[in-house]
Amino acid sequence: MLLTPYLNPTSSSPQVPTLMDNPQTAQVPQHGGTFLKPEDKFWNLFITDAEKRDKMRLERWKGDADGILIFTGLFAATVATFVVSTIPDLSPDTGEQTVVLLSQVIELLANQSGKDNITLSVPPDLAFEPSTSSIWVNSLWLTSLFLALFCALAATLVQQWARIYSQGTQCRGSPSARGPIYAGLAKGMERFHLEHAIAAIILILHISVIIFCIGLLVSLFSVHHIVASVLSFSMAVGTLIYVLISTAPLVEPWGPIRTPLSPVIKLIMFSML
Repeated sequence: MLLTPYLNPTSSSPQVPTLMDNPQTAQVPQHGGTFLKPEDKFWNLFITDAEKRDKMRLERWKGDADGILIFTGLFAATVATFVVSTIPDLSPDTGEQTVVLLSQVIELLANQSGKDNITLSVPPDLAFEPSTSSIWVNSLWLTSLFLALFCALAATLVQQWARIYSQGTQCRGSPSARGPIYAGLAKGMERFHLEHAIAAIILILHISVIIFCIGLLVSLFSVHHIVASVLSFSMAVGTLIYVLISTAPLVEPWGPIRTPLSPVIKLIMFSML
């Protein structure tokens, strides 16, 4: 609480707030102001520095989470389109069975055997069994779709946690009352590694894209080898570029170019030395 005087517009003499004022509603003084308690100055400096740091951190989290949500929305829609077209491959084709039965009917009518009891049945060789490629393609694409949706959900949770943290640190009161609360929230955020949550989500999203590309290759190799080979070459070039970007921090540790796999590659390289 401030002890500096303020002017009442209806009075010519300055008024000073009494010590009976509620300290929880007191405003944080500006630099050079008078504090009620000796520790208020320390906590005021702590809060000022923490607010500057948290402002940049929360803005970064918001930007990363918004980017994840936009990408996962587009990517999940793309994967879902492919899944819808391949899911029927896992179930029997009733149209083919209908054609076989109609062929039997036509054959019986043409023969005019005169038998009273005629049984129509689907030949045993038409018993349905999905192909291995269909099983693999649908398994990979459904896994990729689930991971993409999980990343979108996790990004919204990170946004919610960031809002909870921001609201908790914006409570009103004297610096000595706000400071311990601020420090406790910051400690809890570090304990649960919320700082690394966005990086983990981006890593899972990259894995989802890789799984989708593998399923796409399996699907194309079962249809046309030339098209699949061309796509394989393009993916190989893209993978090489991605690996080079991931290993860039090993060459230039202070550079901003890196991927979520960069820490993993760095850990593997140092463990081998």
